[in-house]
Amino acid sequence: MEINQYPETWTSYIDRISAADPSLEGKVFDDLMMELIAESTELELNGCDMQTMHRTVIQLADSLIDDVRKKPKQLGNAANQDGVNSTGSAIVGMAVDKSYPVLPLCLEGVTNECLVERSIQIASQFRRDKDYNPIRNEFIYVSLALNQLGMLAPVFRDQPKIPYNKKEWEKHTPLLNDQIVIDLHWLHCRGERLLPRWPELKSLLQHAGEFDSDAIAKQIAGRGWTCDFRVNELITVCPRQQTQLMQLRSNEMKERFRTLLEGKSEQEAGKRTKRTKAEVSAVRMAIASWADNNHRVRGQEEMYEAIWLAMRLLGSKAKPKEIANLAAFRCGVKPLDRKTVVGKVDTLRKVLDEAGIPLGV
Repeated sequence: MEINQYPETWTSYIDRISAADPSLEGKVFDDLMMELIAESTELELNGCDMQTMHRTVIQLADSLIDDVRKKPKQLGNAANQDGVNSTGSAIVGMAVDKSYPVLPLCLEGVTNECLVERSIQIASQFRRDKDYNPIRNEFIYVSLALNQLGMLAPVFRDQPKIPYNKKEWEKHTPLLNDQIVIDLHWLHCRGERLLPRWPELKSLLQHAGEFDSDAIAKQIAGRGWTCDFRVNELITVCPRQQTQLMQLRSNEMKERFRTLLEGKSEQEAGKRTKRTKAEVSAVRMAIASWADNNHRVRGQEEMYEAIWLAMRLLGSKAKPKEIANLAAFRCGVKPLDRKTVVGKVDTLRKVLDEAGIPLGV
């Protein structure tokens, strides 16, 4: 393809080419996407402008696709030389149409930092364009890759969000379904235990086998069940697990997140809208003021805030290890050891107490 101008994004180019070429499906497509994602992320991190980035990645895609198309011919020639029926080889090579990538993904050379940066860019594009279709493939790949690395939990990622307005939910159904699959894949990668209500779901969600994204999308995500039914009755996602997930949270848990991190706006009849600030705002200010006067804790503000959030979400009975894990999942780092977490919790209590902020647990 001659690229003398900026005709389209590299993701839309790949979608268009792969739709017309069955040889670019299955694991071949997965490997191709991951290599292109890594290349595009590296270019953007190095300050490359969007036009040049898309042009460069499309050129790389053409080169890789050309190599892929040559392989079936080479395999066919080899089969004929060995006396193997070439028709049989062609049948084996036919890809099964799948809406999700083959797992596990090959992540050689892909870093958590690059994936996080890419997820931010994808979410930004969704907020700007309000269109999920152009970003769907890349969003799924990046999300599943982040799940495999296991550093940043789904709920704490910058990702496309469905509006609170229920009237708009229907047009965002594909996004909702994908996020449920991504949530369950995160739990699968962590080896988290679920208690499904129905026998057919038990075999689907057990950790002994591979994660079947398409089956889970069809039997769990794609059904028109309410969130509370899915979480509390169908597959029994416990509150600790819910604190890590984007969609598989009860309405009560979602409301708790909203109160802590986003705040709420309520309008009383005949009165102006009343805005309630997110609880994290006061905590963040207290931690910032404390760090401003204590150079030894500068750079640790995010972790202290994450520990506060973990304590509020998990409750007073949470163990230090659970607090450490959830705080790490929010920051995208490895968990602190028990002694360090206990020390930081005690310090945080004192800081918030001096600021007149009740810890609430």
